[in-house]
Parts: sequence; C-alpha cells; structure tokens
Amino acid sequence: MIRTPKHLTKQESVNLGAYYTPPYLVDYAYRLLKKHVGIEKYTLLDTACGNKEFLKLHHPKKIGADIDPKCGALMINALVNPKRENYGISQDEPLIIVGNPPYNDRTSFIKQDIKNKDFIFEIDNDLKSRDLGISFLKSFAILKPAFICVLHPLSYLIKEANFKQLKLFKDHYRLLDALIVSSKSFTKSNEFPIVIALYERGRMDYADMRRFIFPTDCDTTLCLNDFDYIANYVDKYPNAKKVGACVGYFSLCETLTLLNATKLF
Repeated sequence: MIRTPKHLTKQESVNLGAYYTPPYLVDYAYRLLKKHVGIEKYTLLDTACGNKEFLKLHHPKKIGADIDPKCGALMINALVNPKRENYGISQDEPLIIVGNPPYNDRTSFIKQDIKNKDFIFEIDNDLKSRDLGISFLKSFAILKPAFICVLHPLSYLIKEANFKQLKLFKDHYRLLDALIVSSKSFTKSNEFPIVIALYERGRMDYADMRRFIFPTDCDTTLCLNDFDYIANYVDKYPNAKKVGACVGYFSLCETLTLLNATKLF
C-alpha cells in the first residue's frame, strides 16, 4: 500500500516528495546502521521526517524537522542555509543523519503535468539539482555528520551523470554499506531500485561505485564491473574523433518510444 499524508492532495504529495516509509524499510536501515555503529552516543537527525517513522525508536536524543507544518516537527526547510544550529545541535555533537528524504525528478514531473509548474520550493543555489534527493544529500554534507543512513534511488550512485552531480557530497563521504530494495512501497508502477545507503566520512569516486558489491533484499548482489556494455563496441552517436571503417549505431528504447509517441516513427 502506498502511504502519503492524509492532509495532502496527490499533487501536494508529489510537490513535497511526501511518501511515508514502511516500518520494514526503517528496520532494514537501522539494522544496517547498527551493524557498523553503536548509535547510543549519537544524536539522530531526520531533516525531512514526515510521519517520523525513523524517529519512533527509543533513543536518548532524536530530532525531526520537515517543511510540512502539519507533521508535528520543527518546521525547517532543510535546503535553505543548512546548519546545525537550526536544529539545536552543537558543532562538536556526534551526529547521525537518518531518513528517507524526498526524491523526484522535478522536470519530469512537470512535463507529465503531475507537479505544479507554479510550485516554488526554495533551495540554495549550491544545493540545486533537478532531483530533490541529490539536493538533500548535498545539504547533509554541510551538516558534517559522522554517518548518514538514508534511502535514495540507486541511480544516484550507479548512473555516472547523476554521480557527478553529487560532488559536494561524494568529496566528503564514502559508501560504507548498502542494501538494494524495490520502490514498490512508494509507487504503483514503474518500479525502480532504491538503495538503503550507509555513508561515513571520506570520499569516493565513480570507480569505487563500479567496484562496490551491492547486496539486495532478494539475496543476490549487483556489481557494475560484472557487466559489459554495448557502448564499448558500438557507438551511440556518430563520433568525429574516430576514424575507421563504417560501424553501426544503436538507439535507446526510450528514444524509440519517444519517436513513436510523437508520431515520427
């Protein structure tokens, strides 16, 4: 069952990225975190807490905030001037950020007329991205927690173009552990892989992502280096820098779908 805030319309839920996290995924996240960290001495912070699913555990100090004034937490836009003092957290306080921050491709939703074109979600310039989730990851890096344990689309890590957008984040954090799950708890169609990711202070590059072995909740694993790619052999587009015999080119299925949809194919 897809759970969204009852006081929000479907469009408002999309605009705010407001989809509640099922308890079993919260359990997965905390199991992953506790495997590596004794969390008792840390303050737990969820900067987009929604229904506060990540803060329902018994813990000495936990703080929730959200842009939604009706969720019963600190009303803070985490993407504007993010700093610890906004949440009453000192600079030397041991901190772990947890949660399931909003993620959506803002431009794609607008094209589908699902997202309100007039909806204004204020975001600092250095945090801006076409995807809210990437903006949230950047904001976490500014708060300098010791660990970050959050859900986000796997594509942020395995798609190189997305990974490059994470510069502010990837230059200060490295992936320590992960678990791939399905988005089926959040969407009725077009399932895609979500990763429960645990990060620690450090840095990472795309070669690290290609080598990383991602466990899944289906008792399998995923490693990008285990795959070969058509682009290594056949060009996607004509390449003026390559001189040689004529070779074929391939088109993506999404390109063919677009041509068909626009009656050009």
